[in-house]
Amino acid sequence: MTRLAVCLPRQADSLEPDARHEYTMLSSTFTGTFNVQLRPLTAPFVASAHYCAGDRQRSSWVAKKARCALLGLKFGNMVEAGLAVTVQAQGRQLIEQEKRIKQLERLLEELAGKKVSSTLEAEVLTGEPNDATIVPVVSSTSKGNNNNRGRNTIMAMADSATYEFAASMWDAALLLFFQHSNPLDKLILLIGCLTNLTLQLFMLLTMYLDMLENPYTDKKVQEMIAWRVSDGHHTDRFDAISGASLASKLCSKNLWSYEQEEYDKIFDYLYKPMPGVILSSLAIVMWVLTIMVEYRRCIEQALAVAHLPSLSVNDEFVQTDEEGSMRLKGIRPVSRTLALVFLSLPRLVVLGWLAIIGCIYLAQTVNLQDIVLNAVALAFVMDVDELVADVLLTERLRSLLPKIEPLSCGKSFKTNIPVKDLVRYFITAGLITLAIVQWLVPFNSTITAAGIALCGGYQDFSFSGGAPNNVAVVIEPTSWGGDPWYDSCGSTVEDWYLQKYYGARFNSSVHGGTSQNSSYYTTLKKKHVLNFAWASMANGNYDVCSEGQVLSPQNEDGARTCITAPTALTRNLPKEVKAGSTVSVANCPRFSATVGCNYSEVELPATCIWTWAAHQCDDLPPGKVYSDACSPSTDFTKSCDTWEYVFNLAHPEYNCRARNYCTTNNLNCLALTADLEVRVSQIEKFQLPGVQSKLEESIKNALSWAWQMPVTSLELTSEAPDPAESGEGLAWIALVSKNMPHLVKPSFDFETRAGLAWEIDMHLDALTSVTIDGKPFQVTELLVKNRVWQSTADLITTTTPNLPTAQPPGSSTNPPSPR
Repeated sequence: MTRLAVCLPRQADSLEPDARHEYTMLSSTFTGTFNVQLRPLTAPFVASAHYCAGDRQRSSWVAKKARCALLGLKFGNMVEAGLAVTVQAQGRQLIEQEKRIKQLERLLEELAGKKVSSTLEAEVLTGEPNDATIVPVVSSTSKGNNNNRGRNTIMAMADSATYEFAASMWDAALLLFFQHSNPLDKLILLIGCLTNLTLQLFMLLTMYLDMLENPYTDKKVQEMIAWRVSDGHHTDRFDAISGASLASKLCSKNLWSYEQEEYDKIFDYLYKPMPGVILSSLAIVMWVLTIMVEYRRCIEQALAVAHLPSLSVNDEFVQTDEEGSMRLKGIRPVSRTLALVFLSLPRLVVLGWLAIIGCIYLAQTVNLQDIVLNAVALAFVMDVDELVADVLLTERLRSLLPKIEPLSCGKSFKTNIPVKDLVRYFITAGLITLAIVQWLVPFNSTITAAGIALCGGYQDFSFSGGAPNNVAVVIEPTSWGGDPWYDSCGSTVEDWYLQKYYGARFNSSVHGGTSQNSSYYTTLKKKHVLNFAWASMANGNYDVCSEGQVLSPQNEDGARTCITAPTALTRNLPKEVKAGSTVSVANCPRFSATVGCNYSEVELPATCIWTWAAHQCDDLPPGKVYSDACSPSTDFTKSCDTWEYVFNLAHPEYNCRARNYCTTNNLNCLALTADLEVRVSQIEKFQLPGVQSKLEESIKNALSWAWQMPVTSLELTSEAPDPAESGEGLAWIALVSKNMPHLVKPSFDFETRAGLAWEIDMHLDALTSVTIDGKPFQVTELLVKNRVWQSTADLITTTTPNLPTAQPPGSSTNPPSPR
């Protein structure tokens, strides 16, 4: 800073009374307000020597108004050659200060009604640094003014704001409203102004129409939720080697797909050391500050135009001094209105639109690198007016703008902070708050919801079912309730599994539709899969969250925490799904050998747990063990072996003797022969006509009912009584049955059964009443003496060849129940 010494006498007492009063006021004002060094002049002064002659003894204060004219000092032979460069720089600085003084004088005339008669003359001290401040001093028209009034006048001048012209198209356009510009310049200015406005408007339209779409809308969050059901946890996409679902691989960043790229951006935005919401907030703050710098210039330009004095048509509105500086004296009222309407107003509208669009654009950017790049791109849009000015303005126009003296922005009120500054502060804070609350916070909530939709809650499970042929939704966690993950089910694992769930042992010999539409099953799968994925349940390998909370995706350290389900997630869930539900899911029921194959009549619940250990060893519920034991589609031999070797029980439905006599192509090949001993009431009457045939028919009917298989034929083998047996008489009869279905299991666990005798007598009564000498002919007892199982083919070759083939009564697969 150039330090100047003001020419004042050393002895104030030698001054005349009026001059002494001025000296006292100036001394107090300069030293108290501007810290200006006051010293008497002891060296020769270049100009105006009659004001500041170099002698210490002055008889009077020469200038009553105590002003020294600032001179553009010309240094020549008075300074040494080594100080020439420094002095020239100081001279240029003095010229700039002189311009500032003139401007302040004009402001003083407008604001305080004072008249500046002269200026202080100052001496440049060439022998030491110049750091004094040059301040115009107002001479009062009244001798009674005190120091406070002088200080208030100077402070009032310092409080007034000015608008300086810059090399931008918005400032250059002001020249359109002054006659100083020639027609060619005005044409160039008009083209530049329209080009500037058009470029900024098209940039804003492009951003508004093409770049403000939220990349994570509710619809996209819903699609992510649907993806998690259809792909993320589906059994078909489950990696049975590593034990990881597709969702788990995605969240561990082990995929190479579009979903992985999308989730990486979400992960970086949420879980980087500097998360996206903080970076976006900083970008928004910086953008708003950039906008407010332009806003301040826009408002000050409008105020400067509004406060220019009004001129008539014939008035000259530009004043040029000898140094080439241009002072705008005023503007015509029509030109003022046009400038405000067609220049300041469009500039303010474009600025406001750009501020809003820029805040939305920065708030809805998810890629961290793009946040920084977008902030720079927005600043580039702000520079369009300068780029257009640099290209279109002629050299004359470019050199003209710096010569225009700053314009006053109007009178400042006597307040601590001017109203226009308070308005600017309010707009700045309001715009930042609006951008963060209205756009950034909801976007961050949506990103959080998207992250939870893809990777929140339980990840390592799959599911099956939810289809017309398999309605029950079976949840298959990799580890659950003590069942660890196994990549395969070897003999050791299967032995453990069978013992745990069936109380049986592994045996190597064993191993050798609905009317609902598709939308029903889609809803069914979403309901049960998502409820489990975001449930708060024990038995899993994760922390149990409180109700209403879900597990967040893992951060960079792999840690997961319980967080409250965001609103952007809950509002996009199906109404049947509740994030953070504590409703537990039961285990799927397994096959029980004690119940038998009637287990197939028990339906699976709507959803149940079936671990991947069960999946590996037992396939899908009700399990491969059930399928091997009871399913009609299972191989007959394998089904019988499962019951015999795994459970050590007889098959509850199949006559497994068929595997010893029949082939897989013809399981209905069994034949049975039995020796019967029949005791009758009157053996001597057995040979009477019709008695033998009626007795044989009655025995066939009774045995068919009792054994649930057809009795093919009866053959009398002996009529002689057995001396070893007691009774009225007996007869030996051979019983033969052929082509017995393998589903028929006749019960031959009795040797004698009085009920059969009673049943035979019932059939005898139905046929005809057989009486002999008034006494009824009855069967008193039937004994099964011997049974032989064999194939029908062997029976035909060893017995009577003309025996008829028996057909089972009713359906062969559903024999009637015994009475």
